[in-house]
Amino acid sequence: MTRCFDCAQHDARDLIFFWTVQVFLLSKFYTQIKGLRLRLAVETVITIFKYIMNTDPIADYLTRVRNAIKANHRVVEIPASNLKKEITKVLFDKGYIANYKFVEEGPQGSIKIALKYNPISKVPAIRTLTRVSKPGLRKYASVENMPRVLNGLGIAILSTSKGVMTDKEARLQNVGGEVLCYVY
Repeated sequence: MTRCFDCAQHDARDLIFFWTVQVFLLSKFYTQIKGLRLRLAVETVITIFKYIMNTDPIADYLTRVRNAIKANHRVVEIPASNLKKEITKVLFDKGYIANYKFVEEGPQGSIKIALKYNPISKVPAIRTLTRVSKPGLRKYASVENMPRVLNGLGIAILSTSKGVMTDKEARLQNVGGEVLCYVY
């Protein structure tokens, strides 16, 4: 089983998978009368797996895009939030993704992102996506300490008081903020 070490959700997913297997193995010893209890237990585990496991939505967003690029997918669908929409707009404006679409279905909606590849060499436009500020350790930068990614060839995406923007835009507007990720 391959593991993604920058995604902290795998340990919880493995634990839920273990619970599901245990419930399934115990089901062989249940009679038909207790089958309803088993189905309720499995549905509860699936509900927990779907709704509680996302502790860092931005890391989940970046990991989904990173995995889609590694699998050479053309489109990736991601659960939406306002911050994710703003990050997607920045990536599109800077030419890292080909297109995007916000789908407003259900209570949350989703974002469909068309990834960008070189038409000849099939090399993705995004080489690296790195999460910088994490829920356990937030990273902030003032205008004087603004990070430069690959000596200005990449971008740092910041969440500022004036909205989500790149490091270059933040320098021009003279604002600092939370460094969300590096893209190059």
